[in-house]
Amino acid sequence: MLRRALNLVLPPLMWLSSSMNLLTDSARSPADMSDANPSLLVPPGIAFSIWLPIFLFCIAYGVIQALPSQKKNVLFKRVGWWTAAGFAAVCGWGLINGFWPAASVQMVTAIWFVPSMLLLVRAMLRFQSAETETGITSWPSKIGISMIAGWCSIAVFLNWAPQTAAWLEQMSLSPVTASVVILAGALLWIGFIGFKSRGNGAYLFPPIWGLALLVYKRLNADPAYIPIVITAIIGIAALALIFIVMGRNRRAGVQRPLR
Repeated sequence: MLRRALNLVLPPLMWLSSSMNLLTDSARSPADMSDANPSLLVPPGIAFSIWLPIFLFCIAYGVIQALPSQKKNVLFKRVGWWTAAGFAAVCGWGLINGFWPAASVQMVTAIWFVPSMLLLVRAMLRFQSAETETGITSWPSKIGISMIAGWCSIAVFLNWAPQTAAWLEQMSLSPVTASVVILAGALLWIGFIGFKSRGNGAYLFPPIWGLALLVYKRLNADPAYIPIVITAIIGIAALALIFIVMGRNRRAGVQRPLR
């Protein structure tokens, strides 16, 4: 009952915690944090509108798993504590983002976001593993868990980008080169999880969305920083290829259950 209650309550609380600026003038909004991030990898503000479908699908998951008919559903038992922990971590991130002292909020949110992302990625992989083993599925639940894991997988690198770029610049790398290195690291991680998830489109879409809007922003900026644009385009193509190839393998039945 506790597991089901947490997964029912925490998704709307994620939405609320990230919207505290609408309730009090003393809270920062996610947009404020984005604008304060000096990284060349921050996409335009519209990229963060993806949180709306993420919140809605996660809320749908919470409602579905809380239904009396789903009380003994093995799928939700396998994943429920992982999603609850991940959702709680995102709630914490929203509150830190809104109220932590400005001098250190960038570093604290960057550190906090790492375990948040790992919990959600683990939840997604366990969901798919249980789905394969039991033959049970819930598409709204799968989409919500996968999308939040995918967006957090790229967002965690954006959170770390200013600090990482500063460290790399101390090694005589230019800001553009440092940004390319950070972006390449993000793509390696997302590609690895995309492969493990057997080309889960709901996981891969949010990073592709963010990368596409990053390309748009950089091409409409002066200077455009073409190396970043090229890296992002290569990333989009690579993630799309993982989705296509792994999807074909999955439909052909050659993929083993995930662990």
